[in-house]
Amino acid sequence: MEPILNSKRVYELLGISRATLSRMVQAGEIPYILRRRGKRKKMVMFNKALLVRWVASRTRVAVGMKFRRQAGSKSTPSAAEATIY
Repeated sequence: MEPILNSKRVYELLGISRATLSRMVQAGEIPYILRRRGKRKKMVMFNKALLVRWVASRTRVAVGMKFRRQAGSKSTPSAAEATIY
């Protein structure tokens, strides 16, 4: 069985605030396990394996990307103008 993490451990690991983690849970943006629903708040826990996969799916690595300027352009290209090859 994979380790279960509490909210404090998760927001410390992700480097985000407690409020941000709470908003992510409310919006369904992050995988969580509902342990108990109280009158004012719900108690959630996080499966470490699911959390690692969730982080990996949102991580982008830009290795070996080169941007080519369009003809006549002397400034750095915007995202819309950049051609990746």
